[in-house]
Amino acid sequence: MKLAIIHGALPAIDAVRRALAGDKDITILWSASDSGRAADRARNERPDVALVGAAVDGAAALTRTLSEELGCPVMVIAEDSASARSSTFDLMSAGAVDVLVLPGLSGGVGDVSARERIENGSAWP
Repeated sequence: MKLAIIHGALPAIDAVRRALAGDKDITILWSASDSGRAADRARNERPDVALVGAAVDGAAALTRTLSEELGCPVMVIAEDSASARSSTFDLMSAGAVDVLVLPGLSGGVGDVSARERIENGSAWP
């Protein structure tokens, strides 16, 4: 499975990479720190799933582009359930299919495998 990570903070991108590093069936295709660059990259190198940070500027428009124009499922990366809730709901309304709590922060997602995190997402706290 080929993934793209879109998040404005390099430490968050690194945390996701580390969380998924042990799964040989998952490949990080590319990462981007802004929605414009991510849309361009996705048009040229379409991922199977895109992980989009809730706080990325233009995330709702990017989510619509990825899901409607490119047919790419989007999962929201939520760092903190209290501060990201509104943005997360905006992205869900724009076409995101699930929410993934960022590994290692806000309690993480428990002891599920990286593949299960991507395929099934996580329950919103």
